[in-house]
Amino acid sequence: MSDLFVRLARSTRLALFETDYEEWQYASHGGTVFVVSYGDKPYGVTARHIAKDFPWKRLCITNEKTGTKIAGLKALSYASDLRKAASGTDIGDIAVIEFSDDIGVEFFGEDYYPLDSSTVVGSQAGDELTVYGALKEELRIEDRTIRPTFAKLDFDDDGPLAYDPFLRTCSAFWKNVGFSSIAGISGSPVFNNTRQGLTGVMLRGGVDGAGQARGAYLDFDDVIRILMTIHAGASSADYVKVVEQTRRR
Repeated sequence: MSDLFVRLARSTRLALFETDYEEWQYASHGGTVFVVSYGDKPYGVTARHIAKDFPWKRLCITNEKTGTKIAGLKALSYASDLRKAASGTDIGDIAVIEFSDDIGVEFFGEDYYPLDSSTVVGSQAGDELTVYGALKEELRIEDRTIRPTFAKLDFDDDGPLAYDPFLRTCSAFWKNVGFSSIAGISGSPVFNNTRQGLTGVMLRGGVDGAGQARGAYLDFDDVIRILMTIHAGASSADYVKVVEQTRRR
C-alpha cells in the first residue's frame, strides 16, 4: 500500500448530516466525502446525490477522519446550465465544498489529500483501481455513537462510458467479501494503482449475488477544472469534453 493511497484513505469522511432530533443528532443516507487541498486551500469533494433530503448546510466534515471538530461551511458549488456535449451528463453530480474563511489546511492535520501534478493521474482501460469509501450496509449510528466502516474495493478500468464523455467504467469479480451491497461509495475517491495517484470520483456502482461488481466514476481532471474556477473566484466557465473511444486490448 503506497504512501499516497494511505494519505487518500485518511482524507475520506462518512457523509454525515446534523438533524433536528435530540436522540439522533446525526444521520446519513450513505455516501463518502473526501478533503483535498488546492492552491493551499482545503475543499471537500463528493457526489451531489448523496444528500437526498438533507440540507447541505448541515453536512458535517470533521477535522480528522474520525475527528470531533466540525469544519464550518461556506458554499457548495457544482456545474450547472450544462450545454452541448455536457448536457445530460453526470458532470453536474460533482459537488465541491468550500469551507468557512477561518478553516485552513492545518485544521485537517494530515487527513487531506494534496492535489498537484504528481498526485493526480489519468487512467486507461486495463489499469488497476481502488475505490475507498464508507459502506452504508455496515454503518452503525446508535446511542450517540457513530461507527462507519470504510472499504477498500479493487476494480479494473474498462474505459470511457459510451454515452457520457465525463464518465469511465470499471468492474471486478469478488468472492467472500462479507457484504452484499456497496451503497455508500458514491463520492468516494478512485485511486489508480497502476499509475499511482488519484484518478477519479465514484458516482455509482453495484454488486450482484454472484460477486460481479460494476461502477462508473468521473475523471478527476474534470473535478480539477471545477476547482480551478471556484479557486479563481469565478462564478461560471464554459467547458465541453469529447472523448475518443478506443478499444481495450
